[in-house]
Amino acid sequence: MASRSLVPTITVVDDDEAVRDSMRELLLSHDFAVKTYPSAVAFLAAGEHATSGTDCLIIDLHMPGVDGLELLELLWKRRIHLPVIIVTGRSDSALKARAKNARAIVMLDKPVSEDSLLAAIETGLSQSARGTDPMDMKSIRLELARDKEHPNGDPT
Repeated sequence: MASRSLVPTITVVDDDEAVRDSMRELLLSHDFAVKTYPSAVAFLAAGEHATSGTDCLIIDLHMPGVDGLELLELLWKRRIHLPVIIVTGRSDSALKARAKNARAIVMLDKPVSEDSLLAAIETGLSQSARGTDPMDMKSIRLELARDKEHPNGDPT
């Protein structure tokens, strides 16, 4: 495991700029380092820079292209194990069950309360769930492109 900064880094992936900005300000006010991305696709395109040093990941559920659960499932499939908090403006019991099965710490409904978010981050940081396998973001991007070209898994 790589050496970690004394200041935990929280990465926020949300397509709503106002949500990203407000989360960034909130997290900075609690002395976290913060990285933000406007989509799962942008996060994946950033490659190792996106996951390197990230101690906890906050992902919006409903985003264009790749949604938050798809992103989480891709990361786990590639053994990139980060504590993940899913946030959403629209949830139901089936989505919450899917998030739990995908190993999200919790799914929080928007607007997210400061106390709920900070408690979830603390849980994530204490879980020490970071993976030790090499991060292979290029293969995730290639797999994502393949899945988009062949949504039923059939390359013919």
